[in-house]
Amino acid sequence: MDVRKELSFCSKTGVRVLGVVENMSGFACPGCSRVTHVFSPGAGGPESSAAATMSAAFGTSVVARLPLDPRLGECCEGGEAAVEAYPEAHFSAELLRVASSVTSADALEKLEEGRTRGSVPAVPAKAAEVRVEAESEAGDLVQERKVE
Repeated sequence: MDVRKELSFCSKTGVRVLGVVENMSGFACPGCSRVTHVFSPGAGGPESSAAATMSAAFGTSVVARLPLDPRLGECCEGGEAAVEAYPEAHFSAELLRVASSVTSADALEKLEEGRTRGSVPAVPAKAAEVRVEAESEAGDLVQERKVE
């Protein structure tokens, strides 16, 4: 319900939503890393989940499904980079998917459209550097962008 309210607020105020991250989409066993879907995603699988239906209603999509994983919580609390600590974990692939989706050409185009319409603050006059480094399975840099 809270996410629906936020999406409604963004829609009313003209804030561009780049996508939705479905949090706690399952539970990842810290011993074997298997993800168990505790909550039913819907009859048609994850694509028919409540998050997917809600996202579609607001003209966006689910960009990642992040399972509940104790290792991710431990890394966050300890200030450790979770993707580096557990590169094989399901959450690592999903976090890299989020990074890739928000730095994609489409996402950056949506942000630029918002700036020209006045719904997204312009980049300050000082040069600001935005850098996202996410490695694919092959070890390639997904994207790096500098905004001036």
